[in-house]
Amino acid sequence: VGEAGATPPSHAIIADLYPKARRAGAIAVYALGSPAGMIVAYLIGAWITEHWGWRAALFAFGLPGLIFAVILWRMLPDPPRGHSDGDAVTAVKLTEALKHLIGRPAFVHNAVASGVFAFLWFGLLSWTPSFFTRTHGMSIGEVGAWLALALGVAQLIGSWLGGVFGDRLGPRNVRWYPWICVIVMAASTPFYLIVFLWPEPRVAILVLSIPVCLSVMQGAPQHWITQAVAGPRMRATATALYLMIVNVISGFGAQTVGLLSDLFAPLYGVKSLGYALLAVCLVFSVWSTVHYWLSARTIERDIA
Repeated sequence: VGEAGATPPSHAIIADLYPKARRAGAIAVYALGSPAGMIVAYLIGAWITEHWGWRAALFAFGLPGLIFAVILWRMLPDPPRGHSDGDAVTAVKLTEALKHLIGRPAFVHNAVASGVFAFLWFGLLSWTPSFFTRTHGMSIGEVGAWLALALGVAQLIGSWLGGVFGDRLGPRNVRWYPWICVIVMAASTPFYLIVFLWPEPRVAILVLSIPVCLSVMQGAPQHWITQAVAGPRMRATATALYLMIVNVISGFGAQTVGLLSDLFAPLYGVKSLGYALLAVCLVFSVWSTVHYWLSARTIERDIA
C-alpha cells in the first residue's frame, strides 16, 4: 500500500520539475534510495535478525516510515503540472488516460519488460540469502555483510549509471532509452551461470554484483519511457498503470523459485535452490530483453 501510493506521484513530481533531457538522471537519483536502503537492511537487518529475530528486524525498518510520512506531508511542495514542459495543463479523465496508454505499444512492452525483470528480481532478492546459507553453509550475518556489497553497492552504482547514460544518449535519439535496457539486460544474463554454479561462495557473491549492476541500469530509462509516452496530463496515472502491470507479472517471482526448488530437490538435493534461481534468472532476463527491444521499435511514434 505504501509503495503503491508513493511511486506514481513521486515520478510525476520529478517529471514536472525536470525537462526530458535531464529526467532520466533525476529519476535515477530518486531510485538510489532503494539500494541505499538495501545496504542498511542487509548489514543492520542481518545483525538484528541474528540477535533478536526477524520480527524485530521488520519493526525496526517499518516504524521510521511513519516519521518520513509526516516530514513529506509537511515539507514536500507540489510543482505546477507540466512545469518542466513550459505548459500549465489540466487533468485528464481516467478512461481517456488508460485508452491512450494501452494504445501505445512502447508503453505496454516497457511495462511488461519491467514486470518480467521484477519477477526475476523479487525471486533473486527473496532467495539468494537462503541459497548461500543452505548450499554454501554461510551464516546469516556473513551473508548479510557480503550481499550488502554485492547487491546494495552494485545496485547503487548501476541505478546512477542508468540515469547518466539515459541523459547522455537519449537526447540524440529517443530509441536509446529502450536500447540501453536491451544492452544491459542481455549483457547481465550470462553471469548468472557463474553465480549459481561456482563452488566458492565469496567468488559467486562478488560475481553477482556484475549482473545486478548491469540489470538495474534499465531502471531510469524505462521510467523515462513511461513518463514520455504519457505526457504531462497523465504522468501519475501512467506510473500507476505501469506498476499494476509490473506487480501482476512479478508477484509470483519468489513463489516460483520456491516451487522450482521443491521440484528439483529429488534430483539435486541441497543444490536445488541454486538451480531454481538459475532457471528463473536466465529465462526471465532474456524474456525481458525481448520486450525492451519491441518497445524500441515504436517509441518514436508513440511519443509523437
